[in-house]
Amino acid sequence: MELLKRDGSGFELPVNPMMTKVELNTFDIKNLDLVPILFQTGYLTIDKMIKPGEYLLRRPNKEVNEAIDSNFLNFLLGQKTKTVNQLIERLQKALENLDSISLGACFHDILAWNSHMALKASEGAAHAIIHSVLKAMHFNVVSEVTESEGVIDFLITTREDTVFVCEFKYEKLDPKENETTEALEVRRQALLLKALNKAKDQIEFKRYADRYKSEYQMVKLVAVGIVGRTDVVLEIY
Repeated sequence: MELLKRDGSGFELPVNPMMTKVELNTFDIKNLDLVPILFQTGYLTIDKMIKPGEYLLRRPNKEVNEAIDSNFLNFLLGQKTKTVNQLIERLQKALENLDSISLGACFHDILAWNSHMALKASEGAAHAIIHSVLKAMHFNVVSEVTESEGVIDFLITTREDTVFVCEFKYEKLDPKENETTEALEVRRQALLLKALNKAKDQIEFKRYADRYKSEYQMVKLVAVGIVGRTDVVLEIY
């Protein structure tokens, strides 16, 4: 887990990487690479040979898959397993009940609990950490979905007949000199609303929902406005 802080793969644990035989057998204690370590410790195994000397890897079984994702979540969120499991339940209920406030609170907690010191306040960072946490929790989530009109931040499917189309927008909040706490709060709320409306405008303008209306019985749009590192406003509609 500590190696993830130095690895270039961001917040994602590899699931089906491809590696050469030479790379898999290389073990340099002074220059550790993530995938060979996962392979040599049993978190990844060989799935099949792509071509001589090059292999597709996979996680060996359900138990290993759950174990590594559980450890990854605890590391990424800096929380105990019980707290992480409670968050999973809250996320499931929020999606099932189409509860904008609860889902926004869950996203806030994911950002606030994040233990990755490299995370900076930005739209990309917020999107990356939330997507990675949902994926490690085994939600059916796909990131950066390319459409004819643009790129959807990510899709969440909870059942075969339901898809959530999510769009994130970010606004930066820098305190002004001699600004009172009250004035800062007013500006923060205004920026949250601005970010939320920008997300809704892009969803509508790009017509992100159109493709999925024929594939799913229910298509729900999720506009997410983020200010700073942790402030979230969210609307499911």
